[in-house]
Amino acid sequence: MKLAVVEDNLQTQQQIRTLLNAVNSHRQPIITTFFDSGEAFLFQFSTQQEVDLILLDIQLGGQNGMTVARKVREFDPQVALAFLSNYDDYVFDGYDVGALGYIMKPLTADKLRALLQKVAAQTQVAYFLAEVEHEAIKIPLFDILYFEVQDHQINIHTQTKVYQIKSQLKEIQQQLSPDFIQTYRSLIVKLNFISHLTKTGLVLNDGTSLPVSRQQRAKVKQDFLTHYRGLAHDDLH
Repeated sequence: MKLAVVEDNLQTQQQIRTLLNAVNSHRQPIITTFFDSGEAFLFQFSTQQEVDLILLDIQLGGQNGMTVARKVREFDPQVALAFLSNYDDYVFDGYDVGALGYIMKPLTADKLRALLQKVAAQTQVAYFLAEVEHEAIKIPLFDILYFEVQDHQINIHTQTKVYQIKSQLKEIQQQLSPDFIQTYRSLIVKLNFISHLTKTGLVLNDGTSLPVSRQQRAKVKQDFLTHYRGLAHDDLH
C-alpha cells in the first residue's frame, strides 16, 4: 500500500512513522512518503498519482488540508482520503470530498489500523451512470448534491456543474446509495450536503434552499438526524 502523509509538524511526522512501523505487515507492506506542505504534495501528485491513501493534517501552514483535498478531487475522484485534526470543525466537510475518516489527534495504532483496513476493503468509488448529449459519463456519487425534475428533464446538480438527462426519479433512485433521500416529488437530495432543516424545507451547505413536502418532513428529519449522528460517532474519531 502506498501512503502519502501531508503533515507540517516534524514531531507528528515522527509519531506517525513510529505507528506505521508498529502496524506494518510483511504481507502487505506500507510505503510512505511525507510532505511538509500541501503545495509540495500537490506539485508531485499532479504529475504522479500513484498512491492508495492520502492522510492530510487539517491545520497546515499554507493551504489547509480541506483545500488540498478538494484540489486532489479535481485530479482523482477515487483515491482514498483521510484527515487528522485537533478540532472537529471540518468533520462534515470531510464527507463532501468522500473522505474515509476524520481522525482526532492523537493518532493511535488502533485508529491507524482501522483506517488502513478501510482502505484495503474499499472498492471502486460508486458512480451514477448518465447519458449526457449522447455520451455516457460516470459521475461520482459523493459529488452529487441533488437531482431535480424540471421541464420533463432531470438536472443533476454536482459541486461544480449541472448535467441534464432524460429519466425518471424512480429509475434514478435505483442507482443511488441510501444517503440519497426523496424530499419532494421532484427532488432527491444527498444527506451529506444538507446544512439544516427549516419548517418547510432544507438548506444545503452552499446556501441553496429546497422544499420538503409535508408528507416527507418527518422521514427527512429522522434520516437527517440519524445520518449525522452516525458521522459524529464514526469509529475513527
